[in-house]
Amino acid sequence: MAQAGDAPCSAKRFNPDEVDYLFMKPEKIIEVCPVCGSADLYYEAGGYTGKIYHCKNCDYMGALIVEADEEMAKAIKDDYEHKKHAA
Repeated sequence: MAQAGDAPCSAKRFNPDEVDYLFMKPEKIIEVCPVCGSADLYYEAGGYTGKIYHCKNCDYMGALIVEADEEMAKAIKDDYEHKKHAA
């Protein structure tokens, strides 16, 4: 608990100009596979249970997909290829 005379909190204030690179532009967002980064997905099932996606590239099946810009999708693909070749 802070006492009178204690130094103020040194937490940095949020400055949107400094973190602008963290935000993706909505017009460039694509849905990609969380495993391999491929945009080649289709619905396996849907309805009351929610959507289940199937990736044609790595056979991933699940409800989770990543909304990514091209840079993030490339990073996921590079990581997938690196892990695939390391195994």
